[in-house]
Amino acid sequence: MATTDSTALRWLGLALFGIAYWLRIESIRAQGPQFSCAVAIQEEHRLTTTGPYRWMRHPAYTGVIGIIAGLSTVFVNPVAAVTMTGLVWIWMETRIRDEEKMLLAEFGLEFSGYARRTRKLIPFVY
Repeated sequence: MATTDSTALRWLGLALFGIAYWLRIESIRAQGPQFSCAVAIQEEHRLTTTGPYRWMRHPAYTGVIGIIAGLSTVFVNPVAAVTMTGLVWIWMETRIRDEEKMLLAEFGLEFSGYARRTRKLIPFVY
């Protein structure tokens, strides 16, 4: 399906982009100086369970997925939206797998308990 003209979809995409961008920023803010684009444990690293991390284990990744979904929707191209969002989601899932192994090794029972209380990417759902 080609790009179409839909003002409502463009606004929806822009709203999704804005919310996702805010979530990404708040997630980085909650991590503080231990935030890194690399999957790594920082010196004096602590398990973050505040800010958006109260509701989900990987809100920064949810933000990235939402940013891509929102931008794709702004251009009202369903094929691009589904394709790009799906590819980014798969990429984030591989990072999550690696990150959660590392967090479990570093924090043990603290991370296990946190993982049982929270969802991975979407609060109360997934």
